[in-house]
Amino acid sequence: MKLRTNTKEYIKREEKYLLDKIQDWYFEEVENFENLSDKEKLNILMSELRKHSDYEFNKRRFPNHQERLKDHLLGEPGCIDIPTRYHIILEDVANLHKVKVEDMPEKLQNTIINNFHNRIAYALLKLETKLN
Repeated sequence: MKLRTNTKEYIKREEKYLLDKIQDWYFEEVENFENLSDKEKLNILMSELRKHSDYEFNKRRFPNHQERLKDHLLGEPGCIDIPTRYHIILEDVANLHKVKVEDMPEKLQNTIINNFHNRIAYALLKLETKLN
């Protein structure tokens, strides 16, 4: 079984998934946050993520921005609801690909779990570039 992440349909579902995971309550100090466009919400989210991941020591530790972002996402930031539990990760990925977790071989499940946060970091950066 091969799960393709480069189809237009998958990318569209992944973008919606990411935008739906933004925690409106976290940004309650931003006036009318829930009424902002996807671009504005994502820019505010990315600004918040960068504020917490792009400090000087972390830049030396992880020179690559995607790696810094992945590391921060593993710490479960409150501004975006990205899962860290394996079974939830597998369920989310299965839903994105429109397959059942039970149909995925164990090796594929392990690959998904190991690469999930890196994929999310990549997708967030790609979506930010697309919307801006």
